[in-house]
Amino acid sequence: MLPLDVARRYLVLRSGLLPLRRVAGKDGTAAALQLLGQLQVDPVTILAKSHDITLWNRVEGYRREYLEELLYKDRRFFEYGGHLDIYPIATLPLWRLHMRRRATDPRQAAVSQRYGDLIPGVLARIRDEGPLTARDFGGQRVASYRARHDAGLVLYHLWLTGHLMTHSRQRGERVYDLFERVVPDMYRHELPERETEEAMACLTAARADMLSPQAWRQAFSYAIFRKVPEGEALSRLRELEDLGLVRRIGIEGVRGERIVSAAGLETLDALVRGEQPAGEGFGPEEALFLSPLDNVLDRRHLKDIFHFDYAWEIYKRSEDVRYGRYVTPILLGDRLVGRMSPRLDAGSGTLIVQGIWAEDPAFLGSVRFQAAVARGLRRLMAFVGAERLDLSALAEGALRQALAETQRDLA
Repeated sequence: MLPLDVARRYLVLRSGLLPLRRVAGKDGTAAALQLLGQLQVDPVTILAKSHDITLWNRVEGYRREYLEELLYKDRRFFEYGGHLDIYPIATLPLWRLHMRRRATDPRQAAVSQRYGDLIPGVLARIRDEGPLTARDFGGQRVASYRARHDAGLVLYHLWLTGHLMTHSRQRGERVYDLFERVVPDMYRHELPERETEEAMACLTAARADMLSPQAWRQAFSYAIFRKVPEGEALSRLRELEDLGLVRRIGIEGVRGERIVSAAGLETLDALVRGEQPAGEGFGPEEALFLSPLDNVLDRRHLKDIFHFDYAWEIYKRSEDVRYGRYVTPILLGDRLVGRMSPRLDAGSGTLIVQGIWAEDPAFLGSVRFQAAVARGLRRLMAFVGAERLDLSALAEGALRQALAETQRDLA
């Protein structure tokens, strides 16, 4: 039975969230993306874009241009999916089955049937004119959150079903181009269905650290875009165990079994023996302010392993918002110890701290906590380009007084 504190430490370590073990620069950004395997993209920019915050927490000197170059110039990664994730380009041949099966999804089949007469013309324009945005097409208005006009809906359909890829972005808007013009030659092929499903089972298992068998089944089902019966999922999981690709473990105080990937077994065994993996980094020297969509904040981990109750409140009704619409969990070492509600006023270059809450209120008076938050805030300000810190919303007390020293140092 795995001790709970070891499970937490393992998840933080495997997520690349140790300040003293950060990778750096563009190559570090690529390494962080490879480690995560999947990074959700979101356009909301109250502090910074969620995916940029996720990478910034793992990459020293992270710049948004690094991600753009890796995606749209180097083509080492690609973006795809209904809720939009970034994946390594090497996995694209496996996603071709998902893309092809998307065409049979009722929603996509309906688009194809209703707007089928537009599809040849849309493809022809891109083929002849080169990369285009939905804005370049215009068209008739449609009632869809995916697009404003029918041509935009067709473009999204063709992207989701693998005919088009993201060439680049213009002011956040996707620029589409033909699949064969975007994807490097070596990644354009599609494997047979059986081979793809077997490979996807391995791939999703490699990313299944501390997930339950049921959660892995859901991830696998999405990856191959078909319903996977429970019996089939259990059979595949046993095969993966027999191959040494996963291990099922129990965690103290957590119901059911969890999966650990082969890539993490050496690290997990070292932690169980009480060994510190190569490189230091578990001391709470710096508070990390996690984006609401950070990979380590999987809702299936938060309650059982971190004992942390968190919800992204951005889409809640005003009367239901408890902390703030963009609250960032605070990570110290391997513990989620609180949350902060930040907002960037870009016009005045001010980072506004609208509130800080600790899971244990005694933490607010802790010199160690105050120092860690102050260090984290300085690094956050440098990332978002803030020159001033506004603490006026914080209650009077030791934490505000300690952070005010940071404010004075920056003046």
